[in-house]
Amino acid sequence: MTKTVAELQSELDRLDAELRTARKQEVSGPLDQITELMAQWSISLNEVDRHFRHRFGMEASDASLRRTNDPELTAFLTRAIRQILSDDPTPPSCPRCTSDNTCLVYRSSGHHPVPTFCCDGCNRTFTRLHGTSIQNLKNKEKLFEFLPYLAHQHPLDSVAAEMCVTRVTVASWLRRVRALLWTLDPSGHYVARVRLGQRPTLPERQFPY
Repeated sequence: MTKTVAELQSELDRLDAELRTARKQEVSGPLDQITELMAQWSISLNEVDRHFRHRFGMEASDASLRRTNDPELTAFLTRAIRQILSDDPTPPSCPRCTSDNTCLVYRSSGHHPVPTFCCDGCNRTFTRLHGTSIQNLKNKEKLFEFLPYLAHQHPLDSVAAEMCVTRVTVASWLRRVRALLWTLDPSGHYVARVRLGQRPTLPERQFPY
């Protein structure tokens, strides 16, 4: 019996559907196995990562870099820098001649980020930033984000990556903050607590006699 074109087309479609189903069944098994193996491999990698981070005293999350181990140091610097950047119009003593005969010239504004004062003793203008190590620093507000890192013995590159800045920038901030600490506390009490960038001290090896 001769089949019509429509019948032949319908049979071809049926055979094609059966072939597709067979192929899907053949492939789905191996694909499921591959997916499961990849999941197990991912878990294994995470376990290895956690193991070695714990083994060498590293935290599992990069966010831990911001954890403050020395809140007193951070608070001390935060208060000092906020005072330097303050918009308080009360005239301070002149940083050049230490005269108290000073007056306000400009309040803080878009043109003057911090108040400007004038000293009648030496007839010169100044701000609270004058003579400090952060006087010419750009993006001074970002220092507050940087301060909690000071107590950590992390490489500068790690902090630079965490803050999305260059290593040169982090090194500059560290140098300026250390200089500011020496000015604020000449005893060296606080600067001695800065550990950022220091290399970890290796334990002495014990040799049997």
